[in-house]
Order: sequence, then structure tokens, then C-alpha cells
Amino acid sequence: MWRLRLRALATVFFAGGARSDRQKRGELLAAAACLALAFLLAVDAFRGARGLAADHWLALRPLHPGAAALLRLAGAAVCLSQVLRPTRSGPRHAALVLTLGVVALVAARDSLAYLGLLASGALVSRIPVPISLLVMAAALWPLTQRRRLPLRPQPGRRPPLLVVALGAGSLVAALTVAQMVGFGGTDYRRPADAVVVLGARVYRDGSPSLALADRLHTGCALVLEGQAPLLVLSGGPGDGAVHEVEAMRDMALACGLRPDQLRLDFEGHNTRRTAENLAADAPSLKRILAVSHDYHLPRVRMAFDQVGVTAYTVPADETRTLVRLPYYMAREILAFWVYALAPGLARG
Repeated sequence: MWRLRLRALATVFFAGGARSDRQKRGELLAAAACLALAFLLAVDAFRGARGLAADHWLALRPLHPGAAALLRLAGAAVCLSQVLRPTRSGPRHAALVLTLGVVALVAARDSLAYLGLLASGALVSRIPVPISLLVMAAALWPLTQRRRLPLRPQPGRRPPLLVVALGAGSLVAALTVAQMVGFGGTDYRRPADAVVVLGARVYRDGSPSLALADRLHTGCALVLEGQAPLLVLSGGPGDGAVHEVEAMRDMALACGLRPDQLRLDFEGHNTRRTAENLAADAPSLKRILAVSHDYHLPRVRMAFDQVGVTAYTVPADETRTLVRLPYYMAREILAFWVYALAPGLARG
């Protein structure tokens, strides 16, 4: 009998410990999600206030941009206050529930709109999972944990801010990768003024890299199928004497395009320069199809938006997966946030 009692006590003890650990992890994830949402909403508010595209994470159409920026900023403040002073009662708690509920509902609306476009055939995606679903999950998670938060801050109950910040940073990085895979992997082709192909490496012997060839062939196919009358080739110097644009021009002519269908930009040394050059040299081209690899396309769209050009992105039809893809994606996370937070300084 005593053995059964000891076994029962041990079961209760270890189960309770497991529940306590799960509760702590839940509270940590909830705080990290709130901090990540505060950051994303604040960035979109900042971009909206500057007249830039502010719908990378949460589309608040058809609200006026100024009103949308104020709402995003208010939501960011509410989420941040929950991280710094957690509560589950009073006006702040009600504001938190309202904010997270609105974010979840708007994200759900965006997800349904995206899935509707996929179902109608207006869009094609390699991975048909809307990023808005992940944003909705990030908003809903703190709501599932809110009853476990203390009525008022108590020593030892609030997760360490450094740990929360690391968790939020990891979540933001994961959402950025999801943008590359989800948004970048979606084909938004439609009639446009021009197709813009962004350059990639040309080897010392003058041969194009596989990445460059895949981008160029995709761009040529778009022009040949009648999506746009003009193909813009933009790039920088190659490893040797052959320029990226020269290599692309030769391939485009071999694909059957005429010289008068090509526009050459030899000064497209980076994504920002490509967008700036197009806006300055061809101001009539306001609606383009931008072709690059999927991980690059969220930043491409951002760069063109910053110069007043509407870019619909089309991922390159890849012959095979790039060997250094993990490195390119890791580098792109940093580049994406440089463009998002300091558009005037973005030169990469």
C-alpha cells in the first residue's frame, strides 16, 4: 500500500513539474510573440508614415495610410507593455486582447484572400501557405496563455527580457524566411510595362552562373508569352572581362528576343541601384515584373516600392536548388531588415 502511495505522490510531483515547465515555456513564447508583433507593427507603422509599402506583415486596407500607421503604432505599444508589465486584468489586458484579436482577424482575412487567388488560378505558388497564417498564429498564442499570466507583476514570474528578446528575434527571423519562401515562391505574373531581370554572377571565362541563366530564361519566357514588351537587364561587372549584362544580352538574343526589346543597365551593381536606375532612366515604366530567386524577391519588391515603381515578383524557374542557398538566405535576412529599417542607407 505504501508503495502505491509513493508512486501516486511521485506521479503528481513530476506531472506538476512538467506542467510548471510547460507553463513557463508557454509564458516565454507568449512574451516573445508579443515582442515580435510589437516590432513588426512598429516597422510597418514607420514605413507607412514615410509613404512606403506597409503591408509586409499586416494589410490594413482600405484604411487611410495615416490612420493605419497610428493603429499599428498603438498595437505595438500595447504588445510591448504586456512584455514589460504582464497582466491579465484591467484596461491594459482588455487592450491586449483587442489588439491581438484584431491582428488575428486581419491576418485571417489576408490568408483567405490569398487562398482564394490561388484557387482561382490568379496566383501560383511553390508552397501555398500564406505568411498571414503565421502572423495569425503569433497573435493567437498569447491569447491561449493569457489566463496563466499573473494579475500583477511578481518576482520570478516575468520571463527574463534578454531571453524574451532572443525568442522574439528568432521568431522575426523565422517569419522573414517564411516571407522568402512563401511570398518569394509565389508567381505574381500579369501584364506589365516591362520585365526586369536582376543580375547574378558571371565567371571569369565569361560563362553565366546557373543562377543568372535561370533568371534570364524566366524573364525571356515572360516577354515571349506577351506579359510585357520590354526586357530590362540589370547587373554589375563579372569576375572577368564579360559584364553580367553582356552575358544576359547574348542569352536573350539566343532565346529569340530582338535587340529593340532589350534595355541594358550596366550600373545595376545591387538591388537598390537597379531600382533607382530604372526609376531615373525610364520613368514611364511604373508597373514591372521583377525576376530573381525567391529568397531575394521580398527585398526586390521593397526596393522598387521605395522609388515609386510597382513590382510584381516572379521567381526564377530553377534548374536545381542553389548549392549555397542556406548562406544566401541567412545573408538575405540581414539585408531585408536593412532595407526595411533604413531605406535611405540600403545599398546592398
